[in-house]
Formats: sequence, structure tokens, C-alpha cells
Amino acid sequence: YHVPGLTHDDFARVQNDFQGLCDSEVLPYVRAQAPDAAMAVISFASEPVAFGVKSASVVQFFEAFSLADDHCQLEPF
Repeated sequence: YHVPGLTHDDFARVQNDFQGLCDSEVLPYVRAQAPDAAMAVISFASEPVAFGVKSASVVQFFEAFSLADDHCQLEPF
């Protein structure tokens, strides 16, 4: 997800948004499109970045979730 103005100091401000997005967007998608999915990774970036590309000038945060029993469980990594 593109989060304009995201800075390295913003993780505490956005950390609960990861769970909310997993619950509200990932789970419905998985139910409909990928029922066998076991894991989801959500990323926030200060600027759009192509998948798998690193950019030193772009702030990026990632959280991983296991998907089981119809809920998202945060997985520390």
C-alpha cells in the first residue's frame, strides 16, 4: 500500500493498520480467490515500488500474517 509521507518514525502510527487491512481486505480476497493460502504479507511504502525492488529512498514496512481458521495471525519475522 502506498502511504504518502510515510517516514521511518511512523511505524507506531501505522502498525495497527496492518491487522485491520488483513482482516478487512486480505481475508475476503483469500476466501474468494485463494482459499488454500496460508500466509499473507502486507507492505506500506512511502512511494510506489515494484514488487521485490529495494529503494534506499523509499520507506517500507512489512508485516506477515498466517491465515488459519478464518483469521489473520501476526507472525513476527
